[in-house]
Amino acid sequence: MKTCVGEVKISSYQGKKLGLKGKTPISPGLEKCCLRLCAKSSYQQAEEDLKTLMGINVGHSTLHRLVQGVELPPAQATNKTATVSVDGGKICLRSEETGQGEWRDYKLVNLHDEVCEAFFQDPDALEKWS
Repeated sequence: MKTCVGEVKISSYQGKKLGLKGKTPISPGLEKCCLRLCAKSSYQQAEEDLKTLMGINVGHSTLHRLVQGVELPPAQATNKTATVSVDGGKICLRSEETGQGEWRDYKLVNLHDEVCEAFFQDPDALEKWS
């Protein structure tokens, strides 16, 4: 198993005791680091940053699968807010086949002093959440 301190061999019994998912080559700590890096940059850049910071090779396609497997519930505000901001932007998605980038839109809603939520090509979810 790959961990933040390098590769560690563990038995299936140890994996069960630690609460690890079956056939997962990445420890929960390293998974958290991977997800944080992916949230701040591209998968390619996250792969390079992991190699530089930790000396661990985790491919960009593995990082992509890791992110796709995470289900995040929508953020919930605990208090009423008087101000709200809605913004948007574009993100370049690179195609695996052609290597060409396509620009896509995303929207972000910020309930000031409370929570933010972003929506990628889903205006209905943006409206419903807001």
